[in-house]
Amino acid sequence: DYEECDLERIRNDDKYCKRFILHKKGNLAEALEMVDEALRWRKSFGVKDVNMVSLPLEFFQAKAVFPYNKDNKGNPIIMILVRYHRKAPEFAKELRRFVIYWVEEMEEQTKGGQMSVIMSCAGAGLSNLDLDLIKFLITLFRSYYPHSLAHILIFEMPWILQPAWKIIKAWLPEDFVDKIVFVNKTSIQEYVSADNLPVEMGGTDTKEYQPPTEEDMKNARNRTEPKRVSNENGVEPKPSQVVITDDYTVIGGILKINPATHLHFNKPSENATNDVVIKLSNVSEKPISYKVKTNNIESYRVKPSLGIIRPGDSIEINVILLAGFLPQITDKFLIMAMEISDPTLSTPNLNTLWKSTPQDRIADHKLKCVMKKDEEPSITEESEIEKSLKNLNRVVANLESKIQTLDAKQNSILFRQTMQLCLTVLFMAMFLGHVFLHSDSFWPSILDKYF
Repeated sequence: DYEECDLERIRNDDKYCKRFILHKKGNLAEALEMVDEALRWRKSFGVKDVNMVSLPLEFFQAKAVFPYNKDNKGNPIIMILVRYHRKAPEFAKELRRFVIYWVEEMEEQTKGGQMSVIMSCAGAGLSNLDLDLIKFLITLFRSYYPHSLAHILIFEMPWILQPAWKIIKAWLPEDFVDKIVFVNKTSIQEYVSADNLPVEMGGTDTKEYQPPTEEDMKNARNRTEPKRVSNENGVEPKPSQVVITDDYTVIGGILKINPATHLHFNKPSENATNDVVIKLSNVSEKPISYKVKTNNIESYRVKPSLGIIRPGDSIEINVILLAGFLPQITDKFLIMAMEISDPTLSTPNLNTLWKSTPQDRIADHKLKCVMKKDEEPSITEESEIEKSLKNLNRVVANLESKIQTLDAKQNSILFRQTMQLCLTVLFMAMFLGHVFLHSDSFWPSILDKYF
């Protein structure tokens, strides 16, 4: 039920274990339950697989979440610029992985110490508000990273977002509310000195966060420690090799995968399926078994998803995108391979073998899903995330324009009503004045006529 690396940390890192005990105020039974919950969550979420190369480069380049200096107690800071965030449900899972990436980075940096979070709301509006992400962030520190949060400093929250605080506060236990502090350019320096704050927050630090480039991502991918593979006879795992080129990837020194990193789907037509081919080639001297999995089984079909490839042979895997679905940025295919000794194994026996083989003896590689474009993208072409953000901005701009139009119409109606009221009062005054001026002759004539 747990990842081996997490169990190893529990066995050897007393400081890490102490955090759970402190969070539960010395109650060992509750602390043990919290450890169990945290370790199960880490495995189900796949925390150990969250790294820089597994995340979209656009998330780093958006500069909405990044590390920034230290607070007055020496705790590293995660900076969140709320104005750069737009809620996009299709990117929600990847965004959560991105947040976890930085929390894990701070965990590694502090060796089990604490960190601070600054949420700068300067320039933010309703379009930037994401209650789901805020709730996720709070849950992280409450349940899965206990006693690791020093403060969440909320900088210059605009009045339009203040009602959201009442909703957020309802999610928090009393001891957690004290960790959230509302600050401005003056009061924030009680927690972070001016030389560790950017100029826009009243500080003197002029340096800017520099996100990784495509070259950085490529180098990081090549530096990723390869996994180990082994045959079923229990031979000690041997170091695998991961070779990535423009056309193919070789994993474990046994399986060549073409394409190398992405599956490119055509733009879908109505009521028609859309498919691509993955070519797998055995480049080892022994038979290998392969297995193909996806994180979105509702949108795709894989044929065949399991099989055996003899030395020197190849096989084509058909990946079908079903009608009515589009490839999402979060869609991935996991290609796994391991050496075997018997190339005649039946499918049931092969399934049994896969279930009993330790994970560290399996080589794997992920392919991301993207949609082909009509033309080759230029260097300055916008990413899908940037386009989505611009679309959201246009929607917000349209709403604001409609609100302004309604305000103008309302003002016009109020003006006309005011003018009508003024004219009515004026006419009444003129009428009464006329009656008053002619009262001496008017009323006697009426009385004489009828009485």
